[in-house]
Amino acid sequence: MSSRKLATSCPILPGTVQVATHPPRTAFHHLFAFAQTMGLGRKRVEEVLGLVGLSDVADRPIREFSLGMNQRLGIATALLGDPGVLVLDEPLNGARPGGHPLSSSTR
Repeated sequence: MSSRKLATSCPILPGTVQVATHPPRTAFHHLFAFAQTMGLGRKRVEEVLGLVGLSDVADRPIREFSLGMNQRLGIATALLGDPGVLVLDEPLNGARPGGHPLSSSTR
């Protein structure tokens, strides 16, 4: 696999995910904007919100999110395109101990 193809198919998230967001925008609309650039719809946005445990706060403005919630939003953004591999560097940074939905499913 070429390095360019690997770079586009394997998102890498640093320890503290700093996803460019528009603070008044909701988590759903943030993800939906990215989804549209990939030809994806509402269903995929709803799926990744569920995967990272943000379904209940999908309609809240991002500016109200805690560090851990912002981390999960960054992970959701990376998962939108259903990558074969996702490299997480300190994915639980900012999460409550045992409270991160990925803490039991990461391998």
